[in-house]
Amino acid sequence: RTEVGRLLLDPERAGDFFVKGVWINSDPDMAAGADLLDIRLDRDWAAVLKRSDLQHQVSSMWVRAVHHMPELQERYYELLADRQCSDTALADLYCDEDVATA
Repeated sequence: RTEVGRLLLDPERAGDFFVKGVWINSDPDMAAGADLLDIRLDRDWAAVLKRSDLQHQVSSMWVRAVHHMPELQERYYELLADRQCSDTALADLYCDEDVATA
C-alpha cells in the first residue's frame, strides 16, 4: 500500500484496475493490478482518467512500493526491461537513486 493506492501483485490480478476496491476494468498492458485511492468516477462507475494519468499513478506506485519493500526491486527491474508493460512506462520520471540502490 502506498499513498496513491495498492499494487496487486498476484498474477490473477494482472491488468485489473480498481478504485477503492471496486473493479473498473482490465488493461492487458499492465503486468500488475492496481487499486487506486483518489480517482473520480462518473455516474456509470467509469474512471475519469486518461491512460497517461493511469501510467503516472502506477509508475509512481512502483517506485514507492520498492522504497517500502526492497524485495520488489528485482521484479521492478524485470518490468523496466519489458518495454511492453505500461506499469513502468513513465519510470524515468519517478525512479531515483534510492530505488536504484534499494
